[in-house]
Amino acid sequence: MELDKGLGYRFSWSTQNPESDNARILLNAGQGDRSYFEAANNILRGFPVVWKYYELIGDANVLSPEDPRVHANYWIGGDLLDAHYDMIDVHDFMLQTFPNKFGDNSPEMPQGVPPHHNLHVFRYGIVSKPDATQDETDACLVVPGRVDEGGLVKSTLDGSFITAKNTFGFELESGLYVATHRGEICVVGNKELAETVELYGYLLQRDVA
Repeated sequence: MELDKGLGYRFSWSTQNPESDNARILLNAGQGDRSYFEAANNILRGFPVVWKYYELIGDANVLSPEDPRVHANYWIGGDLLDAHYDMIDVHDFMLQTFPNKFGDNSPEMPQGVPPHHNLHVFRYGIVSKPDATQDETDACLVVPGRVDEGGLVKSTLDGSFITAKNTFGFELESGLYVATHRGEICVVGNKELAETVELYGYLLQRDVA
């Protein structure tokens, strides 16, 4: 797939209050406006979850956590996730930073699975919201879909309809593949996009899902 430099900002945009300055910056960066990239990266450094994974993937592959290849592998998947990962620092960070989420029911440290965004959701849930419902947690997963003839999006996992907004204004032609996060279409592409999300975000996560 062609490198999409705005991808990581689009996926992170949906975690923000849409009326906030942070959302405005991530929206512009997600639309490919390079003048917003530095400010967007500064915002992402303040995300106690996302940036930790960016650092993990970057360090394992001798890349900056700002590198769009790191962002794409975290959200979509890819060969950067095939490296060996020691998850102890990320795991300890989650437990120590969000004690109200876990209490006495601390999850086990994931081992032998790629550090895709869905790993985080399957193992730790929405750490910033201890009382998140299952529907909210499921919506936080990256879900692959395909646009049908009526312009609706169906999950390539089970064929169910996905309710998702198109804030970034993609041209959604029948047959296009997409990936969604928190009710937003964050990227469009071909079948390889869906297959990559399915592999790294689901098939290789079976031990933690």
